[in-house]
Formats: sequence, C-alpha cells, structure tokens
Amino acid sequence: MRFIVEGEPMKYLLTKSLIATAGISFFTLLSPFKALAATFDSFQVFGDSLSDPGNLYRLTGNSYPPSPPYANGRFSNGSLWIEYLQQDFGLPNSAALNLAYGGATSGQENVAELLFEGDFPGLLDEIGAFAANPSLSTFDARDLFVVWAGANDYLFGFSTDPDVVVGNIIAAVQTLISPAVGAKTVIVPNLPDLGKLPSQAGISEMTDLALEHNQKLAAALQVLQNAPSTAATLIPLDIYSLFENTYNDPSRYGLTNVTDACLNTTTGQICANPSAYLFWDSFHPTTVTHQAIAGLASTTLTSIPEPDATGAIIIVAFVGLGVKVAQVRMKQPCSHTKSVEYRLHISRGTLAIGKSGNK
Repeated sequence: MRFIVEGEPMKYLLTKSLIATAGISFFTLLSPFKALAATFDSFQVFGDSLSDPGNLYRLTGNSYPPSPPYANGRFSNGSLWIEYLQQDFGLPNSAALNLAYGGATSGQENVAELLFEGDFPGLLDEIGAFAANPSLSTFDARDLFVVWAGANDYLFGFSTDPDVVVGNIIAAVQTLISPAVGAKTVIVPNLPDLGKLPSQAGISEMTDLALEHNQKLAAALQVLQNAPSTAATLIPLDIYSLFENTYNDPSRYGLTNVTDACLNTTTGQICANPSAYLFWDSFHPTTVTHQAIAGLASTTLTSIPEPDATGAIIIVAFVGLGVKVAQVRMKQPCSHTKSVEYRLHISRGTLAIGKSGNK
C-alpha cells in the first residue's frame, strides 16, 4: 500500500508499515487485563517518531530526518521495534497500516511545525483520519492496534500536565475501541525515564513527569478495561522498566554506553560501534534498542495471564515486566510493499484520507 500526502507547501508520499509501543511504571496493579492467543493478521500503528518508518521524512520532501545518517527516514540507525515485532509474528510486509508521524504529540500538535511551514499531524489527528475513513478502518478481530505517544508533549513544552496527555491517549484508545471503529486488541506503551535521555540528562522534572504520566496511564487503562462497555483487550507495555533494567545492567543487553548519543547531530560524527549504544541521537534509541523493545512487546503479548472462569482478578506486577525480555536475533530491515494508494490532505487539526486507486 502507499499513500499520497497533500499538504501545503508540499505534496509527498507516505508508505504503509508498522510502528509502536511503551508500557507502565514501577508499581503493582490489581488488573484484569486479558490474555491473548498472540496471533495477529495485521498491525494498525499510531504514534510518533518511535514508530514512524518514514512518514514525516516523506512529508518534508525527504529532508527530515536527514538520511543518512538516519536510516531511510527512520529516527534511528535501522529498523524500528514495530518492524521487528512484525517479523516476530511472521506477518508479511504489507500487513500493516502505519499512520505514526515523527514529532506527533498526544493531541493535534507536532514538533515539526516548529521547524517547517505547514501542518503536521498529532496522535488525535492520526486516529481521527483513520476512524473517518471506512476504506482504512476495515479489519478483523485479529488485528493489533498500537497507540504510543506522549513524550513530545513534555520534551518540547506542549504540555506539562500528565492529565491532559494521558487524557488524549485514552481518548485515542476510546475512539479505536468504540462500536464505530471496533478495535479488539490495543497495546499502549508507557514512557521511559525522560530525565535520562541524553538531551535531558539530570533534569529531575522530566523524570517526575514520566513517572506521573505512567502511573496515570496505568490507572486510566485499567478503568477503561473494567468499563462495562469495553469489549476490547487493552495491553500496557512497560517501556519504563525495560530501560531501567538496561541502565542497571547494560552488559545483559550487549551495551556499553547507555547515557550518550551515538550520533552527534551537530557535527554529524557517529560513534565507532552503534550496536553498543542505547541511544542513536539525544532523543531516540538505536535499532538494537528497538529490538529489545520488540522482544518485550512479543513477550508481553504472549505471557499476560487470563482471569480464571470465576472472574478472579489477576495481579500484574509492572515493575518486573522489563526483566523478561526475550533475546531477539539480529534481523534485516523490513522492506515495504506497495498496493492500494490513498490520498491524504493535511490541514490544521485534520488529516483526511481518500482512496484514489491501485498501485
């Protein structure tokens, strides 16, 4: 599948692919989150640069992020976690719809608007465009939906209120699981410690925001899961603990540097061994880290216990989720196939999509 993206001042291509996740924080919840058969027919991905395989790159005329040194428009040096996860589940390259855009906030803003003329989608724009287009929102109960956003709100000052950011994420999930759309399985990652990003090192306020965000996201997801009207399975993904485990024991993940960026975006200098680094640049993980995220997602999707027949509540200890990270072998970046073409028009607050033919 491919997409034609129309927006002032430029017109570009947007390719379909995978994206996704992060999960809960340091505490234990009494939670009836459901188990899965862990078999999916397709992925539907919404979010920011952590899940964007090149959408923003094409929307900016193949200029941002500059590639090289970035990998074909990805905000990393190789494939993203969602692409590795797609391979783990044995899905063909075409079995994904990716509307994640680098720079997306949880709302309708995008960091790219600070750098370029024109309008760029936030998470709620991505979700709204999907929900409003019947030709896109055709899927079955075996499709996995991914909703991962929030970091850009805090990092770039769009919001310092976790209630607002979490509210946007929950609104996105509610739209997807509503009868009008009908998603049955949604995975929602949380945030790593933003105060430990190379760009934010030592900024305690960022650590506090990430912790508060994760706590409120976990609680809100549980409330939504428990709602009588919820017919979907909501799955938290504990990115925070994964990164904490990596900081505490880098060698376990084959890393030697978990504090610095491999790529100096000012000079263009690249470290000698990117595979030994947690971070590619001052905000984004290396492809090796993306592999670890995919391993966590795969393990989480197949290991969450199911409530028994009596409806007993299962205790889910989010603090330990990051420990059981499956070792993932190195894989080649995904290639992307072309099939159905869609036309998108971006204007402020909207991202309209219309089918325009076959390719």
